Amino acid sequence: MATWRVLLLWFFIRRVAGLSWLDTLVACLLPLTLIVVALTALNLEHVVFNIMAGIPDNQKSANDAAYGILFLITFYSMMLSPILALLYFARAGTRWWEARVERDAAEAAKRDVAP
Repeated sequence: MATWRVLLLWFFIRRVAGLSWLDTLVACLLPLTLIVVALTALNLEHVVFNIMAGIPDNQKSANDAAYGILFLITFYSMMLSPILALLYFARAGTRWWEARVERDAAEAAKRDVAP
């Protein structure tokens, strides 16, 4: 179910916002990594995992492999989130600057044409 939602987010950002492939990737991954980082900072990843998996506390052996995967996801999210945030703000700043230059050029062209 989560994969379907991420694909819907990808499709929406790509089609509606008209972002490039890299911008769409950053815009999709940044919120996901920030959610994992926030859950880790609040030490809620185990609680959320247990709720979503439905595994009772008395079955510790069933959780060992799953917690290993959860640790990897958390580790990579912690490493990727600052990089994705920098990319996000860099791309947003670049797009804002390009729009500003284009708007200024259009205003200058209007002034040159007006009598």
